Amino acid sequence: MGRDRDPFDRALEALRQRVSQSIVPQGAPLAVNLLAAELGVSSTPVREALARLAGEGLVIRTSSGYATLTWDRGDLAALYGLAGLL
Repeated sequence: MGRDRDPFDRALEALRQRVSQSIVPQGAPLAVNLLAAELGVSSTPVREALARLAGEGLVIRTSSGYATLTWDRGDLAALYGLAGLL
């Protein structure tokens, strides 16, 4: 079997799916080494994927790494209002 040539894309898609489907609880820290072990990749593609997701506004950068977003009632009301307009 050949070497995995696209660990970044694989990590990005897996993390995007976990975050978008709320598999990870709101405000939960995203441990790079744990995620890398779960995904079977090194920590570098996981860090790069988390940085991309932070740029897309799907996760946040914290002083200790990355975490999922926390939604309050106002945020959710705005999202439902936008969905109603669409």
